[in-house]
Amino acid sequence: MVINDDVQSDRSVTRNNIMLTPLRSLLNKHIIRKNSDRNNLLQEENSSLLHDISQSDYNDFHNRLHYIPYGLS
Repeated sequence: MVINDDVQSDRSVTRNNIMLTPLRSLLNKHIIRKNSDRNNLLQEENSSLLHDISQSDYNDFHNRLHYIPYGLS
């Protein structure tokens, strides 16, 4: 069911309109769910990667041979 409010000026249909179609369950199962799963996986991978990088930089920073602290009197 297409509502005039859901049609853009270039005649494309918004995502909200797709959820009203009879194909919603098919689209949800094969397209939307896969995209959300992929996004969740990428966020988890990036989160753990950034955490590991920040920990290794912090530990290695103070053990450097040429470390010069600035701002201390």
